[in-house]
Amino acid sequence: MDGAVALGESLVENSDLEELRVAWNGFHLRGCMAIGHALKHNSSLLSLDLTCNRISELCLAQLLKGLQDNSTLQVLKLPLNPLSPQSAYSILQFIDKHSNMALSHVDLGDQEERAEECPVVYENPLIVLMEFCRLQNLRLVDMFNNIDKDRSKSLSYQEFQDGLQRVNIPLADHSLQQLMTELDKNKDGEIDFGELIDGQREYKRLVQDALRDGPMDSNIVGQIGIKMKQHIHDKYLMRKKF
Repeated sequence: MDGAVALGESLVENSDLEELRVAWNGFHLRGCMAIGHALKHNSSLLSLDLTCNRISELCLAQLLKGLQDNSTLQVLKLPLNPLSPQSAYSILQFIDKHSNMALSHVDLGDQEERAEECPVVYENPLIVLMEFCRLQNLRLVDMFNNIDKDRSKSLSYQEFQDGLQRVNIPLADHSLQQLMTELDKNKDGEIDFGELIDGQREYKRLVQDALRDGPMDSNIVGQIGIKMKQHIHDKYLMRKKF
């Protein structure tokens, strides 16, 4: 995410770059907010490729927010992102409404297969995990100990993935991989409890940032919480006893 923010900041100042391909970077919401802000100010970029960057409808809204003030970008590529057919319609409406834009080619390509039964599978995986635990009244220490079957005080990626799937954390496989990579701060291929607590601190920071932006139900954390609560209600998920 920090890379996307840095990229966005550099694009604000850049006046030479005409084509940018930043596919397969997992920008998601914070990254799209940074890119959207950059597009609002950049006046040289003609083509932007954001293939496979975990761009959901919420992320797309941030990109379009920046594009409404952009008069140079002509090509936007968004294949392999969790976007629905409604997203394509929204883009067409947006282009029609903002006739000052140069945007003339939007490539949605093949989109990821969406798990319609749960609306949060492609959202920020750290927020999904922490909101799940909050709504299920599940302490991190209890979850960790129950997953750590061999009592090694650390979890391999496979142990962590299997454990989260056992308690029905609604995340797509690639989102689980993203979560594990983000939590594994020392890159030793395992997640210890301290790293999980670091993830909880990051989640709390995101909550505080969200609260400063306005009511919880209008920001990303609150929206994920609402979707998660509805999912738990619909699927009758109960706290699992290991």
